[in-house]
Amino acid sequence: MEKKEVQAKPVNKKPLSYNVLTVGYPVFSLAFTTKHRLFIGGGGGVNRSGVKNVISLYVLNQKTLEVAQAMEHILPQNEDSVMSMCLHPKSKFIICGKNGTNEEILKGENKSLKVYRLARTNSDVMSVCSSDSMDTYNHSLLSSSFNSLPSTDKNDYRLDYIRSARVSESKNSSEYQKITEFDHEGRHILTGTTDGTFTLLDSSLRTIFTKTYKNDITDAHFDTNDEKIVVTTTKNIYILDIMDGSLIHEINNKSLPTGETCNFRAARFGNGNSEGILYAVANSLKRNKTFICKYNTKNWKLMTCKQVHNKPITSFAISPNGRLLGYGSADLSLGILSSDKLKSISRIKDAHGLPCTCLQFSRDSTILVSGSADGTCRISRIERDDTGSSFLTFIIFGTIVAIIAALYSQYTEEIMGVVDKYSDVIYKYTDNFGGLVKPKQHIYVADDDFVFPDDIEDNKEYLEKVENLDNDEINNIEDIDEIFTEVI
Repeated sequence: MEKKEVQAKPVNKKPLSYNVLTVGYPVFSLAFTTKHRLFIGGGGGVNRSGVKNVISLYVLNQKTLEVAQAMEHILPQNEDSVMSMCLHPKSKFIICGKNGTNEEILKGENKSLKVYRLARTNSDVMSVCSSDSMDTYNHSLLSSSFNSLPSTDKNDYRLDYIRSARVSESKNSSEYQKITEFDHEGRHILTGTTDGTFTLLDSSLRTIFTKTYKNDITDAHFDTNDEKIVVTTTKNIYILDIMDGSLIHEINNKSLPTGETCNFRAARFGNGNSEGILYAVANSLKRNKTFICKYNTKNWKLMTCKQVHNKPITSFAISPNGRLLGYGSADLSLGILSSDKLKSISRIKDAHGLPCTCLQFSRDSTILVSGSADGTCRISRIERDDTGSSFLTFIIFGTIVAIIAALYSQYTEEIMGVVDKYSDVIYKYTDNFGGLVKPKQHIYVADDDFVFPDDIEDNKEYLEKVENLDNDEINNIEDIDEIFTEVI
């Protein structure tokens, strides 16, 4: 297997805020594993430019942001580049959106949904991959999840081709599979193509239902419970039932309170801290404004719509913890917003030489990777303050709690000392009346300037008066009333 030289920006051993990885081919898709291993897909497409079509695997050092290449899988040059990609959540399968040859497209035989499996270069697992369903491998030792990848970066891997499926009838080679995604259990796959075809499949690549829309599909996404799907076209957003594809709700771009005509670029269900919210990205046709709208997923009412940038957004992502929204813009910048108030947290100018094509947060929401057609990936560290879990916040909160606890402890010890001293009196209360005695209602009624005697000395005086009474003197509620009234 041919090894590729990684042209990475030199970094120091101490932690940095970002690093730039030059891969040498246009980047169109990214996918993170849970142990900071990054898959990158892209290439030059069907041409003779010499730019390869590639799926690469890199190991990322979380502290220094340095990267080391663990695999490079070269795809056929007469086929298209990888335009979308997703990892199976429970096994080492990768699904990609990648057109076949021009001849296959013209014949209507373009099987653009490709399935691969990651394997060691010194192992042979092809004999295991005889079933049509990816569910078969979920409980196999050979098909453990991406979490089990060795921690070292010196192991070589390979991708084994498993099978493919056709998800669009288009015979136009300029159309491609823009969206490819597993649900959270790996039981369903959704695809969206630029000719307006949406397809939901099971893990055996059998079609469950297909929808055809008039406009390009720009985004599609499962909700956190894998019950609903949001499909985004330039003019409309459709919320579908995952069981049969029935329409739950529809949002038209004319309903946006933006004051001008916009096209939808993306729509994603929130998760974690932002669960129960649908985020929709809308670019102005004048290309001078971009809005993000928040919808309540219970009643689909618009919660807010806010301008977040002055140039079109080209890519969009939500962090796994649901606290951050990331975007790439046509002005070559990257931005991070808070998911609750859509407040700008950070913005990076000139992040790439060409607009960002894809964005991906790490599974722990601490790193944001952006890819571009300029052949680079920018690896940006997200400050802990941005994720809402900063160490400073923890220290301040802990200090406040400690102070409150100390004051409470001091006051409690003083009260308990008094209670212990007059425990016999308290016993008289409970023994003679079957419970603590409550004064009559008129005891609580007072003038406007009355202050209830909560001072411990006043309460002590009250208890001392009660203690001076003999058992036979506490025979009725009036005795207690008189003492309580006198103290007040």
